[in-house]
Amino acid sequence: MPLTPEQRFRRWTAWSVAVAALMFVYFIYSDMEVPLTSHSRLIYKVTPVASEVGGRVVGIAVKNHQQVKASDVLFRIDDRDYVNALSAARIGLQQAVDTNKSLDESINEALSRLAQTKAIWQVAREDALRYRQLKNIAVSRQQADQASGAERAAAAAVAQTYAGIKNLRVQRGLFGDDNLQIRKATEAVRQAEVNLARTTVRAAGNGTVSNLNLTVGGYSASGSPVMSLVSNSGDIYADFREKSLYHTDVRTQAWVVFDAIPGKTFRAHLTAREAGILDGQLAADGNLASTEKSDRWVRDAQRVRVYVTPDEAIPASLVSGARATVQLVPADSALLALLGKLQIKFVSWIHYVY
Repeated sequence: MPLTPEQRFRRWTAWSVAVAALMFVYFIYSDMEVPLTSHSRLIYKVTPVASEVGGRVVGIAVKNHQQVKASDVLFRIDDRDYVNALSAARIGLQQAVDTNKSLDESINEALSRLAQTKAIWQVAREDALRYRQLKNIAVSRQQADQASGAERAAAAAVAQTYAGIKNLRVQRGLFGDDNLQIRKATEAVRQAEVNLARTTVRAAGNGTVSNLNLTVGGYSASGSPVMSLVSNSGDIYADFREKSLYHTDVRTQAWVVFDAIPGKTFRAHLTAREAGILDGQLAADGNLASTEKSDRWVRDAQRVRVYVTPDEAIPASLVSGARATVQLVPADSALLALLGKLQIKFVSWIHYVY
């Protein structure tokens, strides 16, 4: 018996409601067990390149967008001032060595004087002792006083010589490499050598030269970037809703699809999760607390950033900041892994038309 139009309409309505309810339940379940987000990007570490010493640029060894390896020369700065500074530092080191030698000779001379003054003091002390014993018998009081004065003068000379030696030893300091003046002069030479070496700017790692803004004859200021070095290895970050990450850990597998390569999925795994977000940081700025303002009945879900590492090579054609979609799948469930694989495949097909 054929169905009436009214019956067919009710049947289609029931099927539509059932499918909608089924999809609603599926989206809630999948968002907890196999979450997916399109809030993701591929990021290559970008290192600003700047000279650590200032000077005129005398040579540029690279071009924009050129691949370089670690320690490759990028550009050179006029090193004449730094060569002169190194020469002056070496002269200062030699001067410190010569000064110490001169102080050593002065100390030896003072020690010889000390031996002489001690001998004079010894004679004067013995004379004074004899004059004191013979006072009022064979010598006059004046002679005894003169002998005592000579003894005191000799003792003062000995003390003065001791003080001079102590002062010379303080100036001399320690011997060998522990001597303060030698250490200062040696450090000045080392710093001058470092500054001279810094006139040749080298790549800190493998990467691609980008945003080269340098010309021969221009001035490169210390610490002012003149180009960027884009790393060859990238990281993928993804922003998921908080509840979507409840069942995830470092064992969680991932699939990644890039907008620039539709239809191609890449295997990856979750490696880290940020400890917080900017809104979760309370600055002690002296102001009162600011409450959140929203007139929505259902507020937007908070997103948390995680990082995934690809398990296979990423095409070099992808630029830093390339958009991606990340699908997380549990490592201990083949069924959910298959479900996640189907989801990300569907997204990769959608990217063909969007």
